This record gives sequence, structure tokens and C-alpha cells, in this order.
Amino acid sequence: MRPWSRREIEAVEANQVGVYGLRDGASWIHVGTGSIRKRLLAHFHGDNPCIIKHQPTYWNAEVCENADSREPELIYELQPLCNGPVDQGQAVIQVSDHDCVAARQLPDEFLQLSGSPIDRIVESINRHWAPYPPQARAELAQALLPIFLGMLEQGKDPSDRHRELCESVVMVWLKRQPPSDHG
Repeated sequence: MRPWSRREIEAVEANQVGVYGLRDGASWIHVGTGSIRKRLLAHFHGDNPCIIKHQPTYWNAEVCENADSREPELIYELQPLCNGPVDQGQAVIQVSDHDCVAARQLPDEFLQLSGSPIDRIVESINRHWAPYPPQARAELAQALLPIFLGMLEQGKDPSDRHRELCESVVMVWLKRQPPSDHG
């Protein structure tokens, strides 16, 4: 853990990309991804009212190539206070019960479908979230892919952990979508 200070944040190399977390002495406040230094400086300068309210005292970061899939895992594990329905000042996205149920069913659907892993993921996403733009659905597929590849490598049936991870990835993805009439 590093102290929440401008000096500590500016010590991070400008080109480092990954996942980061902010916390106070007792709770995780926020988990995010992107250019670590840029995102931390934005938060330090008050870009997120929830982070300001909870006043972080420490932060940690993980440089990684799979930040988009690592972030939902950490959100699920750490339950940060500011990764709720309001994300970086955007409008509140209402997540339906259908979305939660569909997300938890993805591992089972994946095993029932045929084709390559990415084809199966895309087919499942198109079944449930077809109204979203193709680029957005492709991003969701990329974020879900490591979960399903790990499931295949282990040679196991879907577990509750796989279902929880899928739900977490889909919820984070839905909260990042711009408000519109997607259904």
C-alpha cells in the first residue's frame, strides 16, 4: 500500500496501465483501470464525488495486460464503496433482474453451445444484449473470455464462482454503457 499523496502518484511511470484500488484505513473505496498515474491523479484532483466523500488514505496498483477482466474480479472480491451504480459522474444505469440472471447463466450456456470459445461467447451476448452496439458487445466478449478459457482449462462444470465472475463482469460493463434505450 502506498500513501494517498500527489508525490506518491507522480512517482508512477506515465505509461503504466493496469488496475488500481483506493482505500481508507478500513474499507476499499474504489477499483478502476486505465493509465494508473492518469486515473489516480484525476481522482486525487476530485473527479469522483464518491471518492472525495470517502477520503482515501492509501492506494495500490497492479500493472497488467488483462485489467478489463481483472477489475470485475477485484470489485467482486473487495466490494469497494464507490463502484456502485454511479460510475465517474455518469447517469445511474438501471440493471434489470433479467441482466443479472442472464449473466449468471452465461457459463452454462457457453458449455451448451458449439463452436470456438469466442463464437460461443458472442452468441450468448447477442441473445441477451443484442440492442447494444457491436463494439460494446465485443468489449464484453473480451472481458468474459478469460473466465471461460479458465473454465475450459480446468475441465470443470461451471461453479458458483464462474457465475459470480460473469455477473460481476456484465454489471461493470452495463454500468459503463452510455444511457439510452437498450431495452
